[in-house]
Amino acid sequence: MKRRLNHLMMTLCALCALAMCSLAQAAGEWDAAMETPGGSTSPYKLKLTAEGEKLSGTIKSQRGEYPISGTLKGKEIKLMYALNYNDSVLPVLILGTLEGDAIKATTDINNGSFQGAWNAKRVSGATNAMAPAKSQSGSPAAGQWDIKMNTPQGERKFLGDFTIEGETLKGQLKNDPKAQQGLPVTGTAKGKEMSFSYSVKFQEMDMKITMTGTIDGDAVKGVVDFGGLAQDEWSGKRATAASAPAAAAPAAAAASANDLTGTWDGEVETSAGSGTPTLVLKQEGEKITGTYKGQLGEYPLTGTLKGDVFEFSFKVSGQVEGTVIYKGTVSGKTMKGTVDLAGVATGTLKATKK
Repeated sequence: MKRRLNHLMMTLCALCALAMCSLAQAAGEWDAAMETPGGSTSPYKLKLTAEGEKLSGTIKSQRGEYPISGTLKGKEIKLMYALNYNDSVLPVLILGTLEGDAIKATTDINNGSFQGAWNAKRVSGATNAMAPAKSQSGSPAAGQWDIKMNTPQGERKFLGDFTIEGETLKGQLKNDPKAQQGLPVTGTAKGKEMSFSYSVKFQEMDMKITMTGTIDGDAVKGVVDFGGLAQDEWSGKRATAASAPAAAAPAAAAASANDLTGTWDGEVETSAGSGTPTLVLKQEGEKITGTYKGQLGEYPLTGTLKGDVFEFSFKVSGQVEGTVIYKGTVSGKTMKGTVDLAGVATGTLKATKK
């Protein structure tokens, strides 16, 4: 039961991270270009906002401005609108992928009458499509908070930005403080008590995540509920002008606070059993090398550490054939994460530095 709960929570955390990442990528203003039947390109202006996986906004060309809607699931983007052409209404479908500040896609006009390339680049410095208004509320919940959430994979960090009107809380959560768009949240703030919720897709259903907490000065502590299936702790500190740039500092700065070099005593629990491997690691910049020694044998490993996020792997043979992958986060002398035993089984990892 414990393993199932851990697996569920790790899946939910991954979904939350994916949802925040997707929202941050999609919202904003884009310069787009579509290949025309004559072989030339036609420029467009695209503006998008996001709510969950749903996208909405406008697309503008020389022929006019039209409402547009769609979805973003992971990196897969789908947009649809109706184009007025020679007194006819033509459905337009755009399917593609979003990578950073670029969209590469194909467009289909009038159900296959024409198909061509469609590309877009984000407009630098575009206004945040969902930036919350500055609140004049005297509620202690209003403002920006540096939030930490405990999970079986380790500590997750993000920025909460909340406004309060009466007892109504609105705002967003961001994995990256620099992101133009975050995951929208709604809730209540009554005195020192605050509660807010957001939704993620889980097994083709909307899973409601609810975070409740009590504010004490510039700190807050509480419980996060994963749709009634699991619970864990979360905490936060009020973000100050000095702390905000630090939150957005490059990963290299965070990396300097962690050093994996040394010997680590591990504890692994998987659906195939448990083990206590020893990891001898050497870190050079973001590069990790070393050896694994445990029930599977002794093997050289390689990987990376970016900020507080590590990933390393090694190839095994014998009782298990393939590549074993460790992923997770490190904080000081503690590592927490997941293990994939060459596709045979998955589980959790905890390790302590000697």
